[in-house]
Amino acid sequence: MRLLTVFIALAAFINLQSVFADYYWLSGSLGGDGLGCPDKAIISAEPPAGADVCGSIKWWDKLLRIAQTSDANEAEALNAEVAFNGFVNDPTWGLYGQKLSERLWNKTQADQAGLKSITYFETFGECATYIAELDPVSTSPDYNTVSRNHWSWQLYSGNEIVWVGVHNWFDDEEFARPWTRTHPVYGGSPMTYPDGTAAAGYLGDSSDPRNSRVYDAGCSKDILGRVFVNYEYNSLSQAAQNGQLYVPSDRGDYAGHLRQGKDTACPAWIDYAYASALHATGLGLHGMWTDNYGPWDNFNSKPVQHAFGEWSVALFRNHLSDNFTAGELADMGVSDVMTFDIRQRLKSIAAGWGWDIHSTDLNHSAWKDSRWQNEPLWQAYLIFKRRVGTAALTNYDAAVHAAAGENGIEDFAVLGNGVPLFNLGWTRGNLDMVSTEISAGWGLGSGSRGFTLPPFGRISPAYRLARQQSRSRFVNVWFYNSGYEDYLKHDTENGYRANRNVCRVLYSEMLSSNTLPMLLPSNPRETGDPSTNSQFFGFVSQVDNLFSRRCAVEDVGIYYSSSSILNQYFPGGIRDFDNQPHQFSNWGWATALGQLHFQYRFVPEWKLSSEALDGLKVLIIGESEVFDGDDVSEILYPWVESGGRLIVTGRSGNRRGEEGNFAVNPAGYSLSMLTGVSDISSAPASQLLSVGQGKVYYIKDNIGMDYYNAAALQRASMLSDFSNYMDTILAGTDAVIESSDSNLDENIGLTLYEDICGGKLFVDIVNYNIELETDKMTNTPPFTFDAEMPQWLEGKEFTVSTVSPDAVDAAFADAESIPGRIQITAPSISFYASIVISLNLEADINGDLRVDFADYAVMASKWLEASCYAGNDWCGGADIDLSSDVGAADVLGFAAEWLDGN
Repeated sequence: MRLLTVFIALAAFINLQSVFADYYWLSGSLGGDGLGCPDKAIISAEPPAGADVCGSIKWWDKLLRIAQTSDANEAEALNAEVAFNGFVNDPTWGLYGQKLSERLWNKTQADQAGLKSITYFETFGECATYIAELDPVSTSPDYNTVSRNHWSWQLYSGNEIVWVGVHNWFDDEEFARPWTRTHPVYGGSPMTYPDGTAAAGYLGDSSDPRNSRVYDAGCSKDILGRVFVNYEYNSLSQAAQNGQLYVPSDRGDYAGHLRQGKDTACPAWIDYAYASALHATGLGLHGMWTDNYGPWDNFNSKPVQHAFGEWSVALFRNHLSDNFTAGELADMGVSDVMTFDIRQRLKSIAAGWGWDIHSTDLNHSAWKDSRWQNEPLWQAYLIFKRRVGTAALTNYDAAVHAAAGENGIEDFAVLGNGVPLFNLGWTRGNLDMVSTEISAGWGLGSGSRGFTLPPFGRISPAYRLARQQSRSRFVNVWFYNSGYEDYLKHDTENGYRANRNVCRVLYSEMLSSNTLPMLLPSNPRETGDPSTNSQFFGFVSQVDNLFSRRCAVEDVGIYYSSSSILNQYFPGGIRDFDNQPHQFSNWGWATALGQLHFQYRFVPEWKLSSEALDGLKVLIIGESEVFDGDDVSEILYPWVESGGRLIVTGRSGNRRGEEGNFAVNPAGYSLSMLTGVSDISSAPASQLLSVGQGKVYYIKDNIGMDYYNAAALQRASMLSDFSNYMDTILAGTDAVIESSDSNLDENIGLTLYEDICGGKLFVDIVNYNIELETDKMTNTPPFTFDAEMPQWLEGKEFTVSTVSPDAVDAAFADAESIPGRIQITAPSISFYASIVISLNLEADINGDLRVDFADYAVMASKWLEASCYAGNDWCGGADIDLSSDVGAADVLGFAAEWLDGN
């Protein structure tokens, strides 16, 4: 009888829905740290106008399980959903090279297994060029095939030799036709020099690809005007030159593969990227992993060796004329801006500091002289390179997506490498997802020691920063075992340990940070082993849908100033690799905050706004020497005055922003209007000030960097200082997570998420308590904490569940004991668990304790409404199943309780 009632009610509902219809439609997307995640702590009741909070999610905006393998069966065995199978690679070796690299069977096999396919591209990294032997008679009607190349050159049999590279495409070389710039579909414009001269042909012997004008015009160069070239050697083909380049080294004498970096200022690379992506997406490519999405090969950690391509030198003149007066230019040694050559002027400066201007030694100490930090011409060039780099990446992203769109692929994924450990502000949200190489050891942005492994080290700060630099809410990493092979390689046959537990801790930390590893089964630098990795991906596949819409809940911000990091770079490299004031300050603060269970996110300088600060209780500015004065007066001061809390350390605000050419503020620190400190020499050790309704806590020492660089025993004694700082600044208010339970110590990580569409609150728990040498885990004890009650959960019924790859006892939640808070008791955890608090919506929509026509009218008025979520109380309670829309499933649930008076 109940079933019959359900169907009768459903039929009647559909007939009557037009009477009660009261539709409204939401479109667009929320801005924030990812798709649908606003930069707020707890979601407000009112979303931004026109926001489609619960719209569809693109396939890549999730915990993306990728395996780098050409074998779909291997990918499936690892529980992957994306095969990085290289079926149409293009490390910028031209469309002819792309055609030669096609492995369409890899794509077919992936399709049959239901896997997405991604492949390897180069962004503004290097152009690959390699030696090849043409077949006397091509085996393909579409292009000239080759029988041997650099990787098999020991088998060279005497036929015509060519060099495969992007110069083939630009120069319309005959053997590469039709896959050149004259192709009717995949063609484009020629390479040119900045003055418009065609960069065609060779500057010498045409059998040497290094002489191609394409590379001379479009590639990165050192300050002496030389293209920087990396060489690769085939150890088996060193007996005879056979057309290879004679480049003696400790790896061999003859090189058959070379790579030259691209100059981001050269627009021809965008034209080529469009043609290459158009071809690849025409073959059904779903996404690209594109290397060097940043400054590595166009600026580098030693700019004197890479940062001076012809286009950069030329376009810098425009930057000078647009941003400086004639007097300022004269002071910088610029007499005629339209003929000015930055290379010559910088060489003259270096010569004044001891470098021999006739020398080719680019490792001379003059190139790392500390005076470069206050040399206005060098600072101007840094800013120019950042701006042109950001523009190039933005244009690259747009060109690739436009090409994919031409082939009907609207959800193409651009996954970029090199973010955030060496990015310097180049990447500012202009890619879909960060997929970056990282390790616990040595790193450009983490120093020679690196983050280190748990229980001492935390790598989640890097994941959280990466999340702020793309469109996605999620991050993907190539987690290498570099520096920790004995712990992470899992190759007992070759003498390595099988420390699976430390891998599980690392993976748990990733998952709690909305991050997953890319699995690299054939890469000797892979972390873990097939068993450990497939089990982890298997668990992730089980929680995939549950976690798909969750957004981090954060009430503490850490200001990230890429300009403060960039300002530390001199022509010869960073000022002090192992003492990077701002970067290490941020890593230290983030590590300490995580250990103290504060919920934090990074606030990059390009995102700083009143909207970005909305919902934050505290903002921390750690040794941000560059801080724009307008941002202080127009954004920070009003925020603090209206109740915001600010912590500032050290020399923050000493220098002006990009508009001020990173110059030292003549009137003192830009933040002095808030801190009362205008110079480090007169600064107090610490000082707490009230500003309007807010507070400002100034601390003289760079405590963040000190904490990051400290050894384990030092950190243990310093952590309480950070706790005291936070207690002082937060006095009178509670953080989003609080606890007085001594069982909740620094070896337990907590991360808070919410799903405003599904009505769920998540607390991810990570156990870091591992003994590295024995790989022994100590389970967490049960512990209790409380979290700020989301508006949408207040006064509502909920259920509590726990998901974990291990067996766990039940968790408990109490919404009555602490007003405005929800108290949670967690069970003992082995590695990872997520406590899920799920809202219960009932058929009694209007809350009168009866399910009757009054509730029926509410549901009818919302029939077929979309974008039901916390902000509109799930369409007034009509979305009973919390599916983000009002449909048949809700009617069934409603009808099942029809006329229930309990």
